Amino acid sequence: MKHILNNNQQKTNNNRNSKFDKRQLTIIGKKSLSSAYCLFSASKGFSLIEILVAASIIALLSTIGLNGFQVITRNGRDALRKSDLEAIRSALEIYKSENNAYPQDDGNCQPDFNQFTSDYINYPTDPKSPSLHYCYIRDSELSYRLCAHLENGNSEDQYCGADTACGQNCSYQVRNP
Repeated sequence: MKHILNNNQQKTNNNRNSKFDKRQLTIIGKKSLSSAYCLFSASKGFSLIEILVAASIIALLSTIGLNGFQVITRNGRDALRKSDLEAIRSALEIYKSENNAYPQDDGNCQPDFNQFTSDYINYPTDPKSPSLHYCYIRDSELSYRLCAHLENGNSEDQYCGADTACGQNCSYQVRNP
């Protein structure tokens, strides 16, 4: 028996690529063979720890992606607000050049639409309307203020008089040149 084990050990040493030699397993016994089989069959799935780690990584990446998406969306709405105020400003300048004065405001932060008709502009609305809106205030025949609330603006800035003139604080202002 000792001689058989030495031959098997030499063969095992010569064949290092395989973890178990079939002859060695048969000599060791049936109990060891079944436990070796259990070791190989148990490694076919993922452990609970591996699944939890993968799930937490996916959750972390999703949170980062969602946060980045929200920032981009807010920046896009702010850019649209600035663009809308510039379009209103251009229409107000055209109105002034034809009428020698800016239109009256209606007291609710809007131009008087009886004067400032759709011939000049289709008056835009804030992307988060009705909770937010643009504010137009005529200071005199030759001056006005246009204000909007920027989502990424300074929350301490207050334009257009009241802190809720734009629905929240007006943190961005365009004045006539």
